[in-house]
Amino acid sequence: MDVRKAAEAARDCIVSIRREFHQHPELSMQEFRTAQRIEEELDQLGIPHTRVGETGVLGTLRGEKEGGRAVVLRADIDALPINAVSYLFRRDEIPPELTRNIMLYCLDCFGEDGSTGRRGTSRMAMMFLSNWLNGYGETGHLAVSSRYLSGREVNFSQNGPLRDALRRGGAAVVRLDLEGWHYVLLTRVEGGDVYLFDPYYHEGPFDNAELRVTDEHPCSYNRIVPVHYFEREEISVYSLGPFDTREAILLFNTDTELTEDKTVEYFI
Repeated sequence: MDVRKAAEAARDCIVSIRREFHQHPELSMQEFRTAQRIEEELDQLGIPHTRVGETGVLGTLRGEKEGGRAVVLRADIDALPINAVSYLFRRDEIPPELTRNIMLYCLDCFGEDGSTGRRGTSRMAMMFLSNWLNGYGETGHLAVSSRYLSGREVNFSQNGPLRDALRRGGAAVVRLDLEGWHYVLLTRVEGGDVYLFDPYYHEGPFDNAELRVTDEHPCSYNRIVPVHYFEREEISVYSLGPFDTREAILLFNTDTELTEDKTVEYFI
């Protein structure tokens, strides 16, 4: 059997399946659709399979010889929690170099006092990353644009840049407090509520019923928080804190961004 020819013949099918999985990501222990699709493909190939736990799939392909050596191939099928880029773009649209650079720039781990390993990404790194993303978009490699905000620019006033970005289909990464400073992804503002994805795990509902937790929209948001929480200057749950420490990155997919020349909805 010519393995190279067989692989080339199966290439289009494999690429199609890979893109399908990336367009329907599922978090760990929630990969029900993914597991079902894997089983369907194994059925078409005539390979017997069993479930491992709720979402694991084990396929067994036996050779002609009994009692010989066995080879185990293992693959992860879960998706990681979303970030701003994977929220705005399909996984297969995102160049590997962009993912690599985001990881490099976000893991400087220096606090404002110069201490390491305590504060995660520094403000300087976030500013640099925003500028790099904007420049990367201008090269034409990905339809992305970015803008860095700091200080009094970071607020939820009706005509402020945060609300404007979310209304136009963009996303915003902001630094706020919840058991310490960290970054969350804002994806929507509606009425008096902000929809966001918080990477910090929280088991069950908050004591305060105004703060809602949901796992029904893992690809867009997992918390719904009233706007007034963000506007507080004191250090408290989901507050943006004092103006002199506030920062945010606005990101857009320029192909889908609502602009004046694309839609009248921008004016409404």
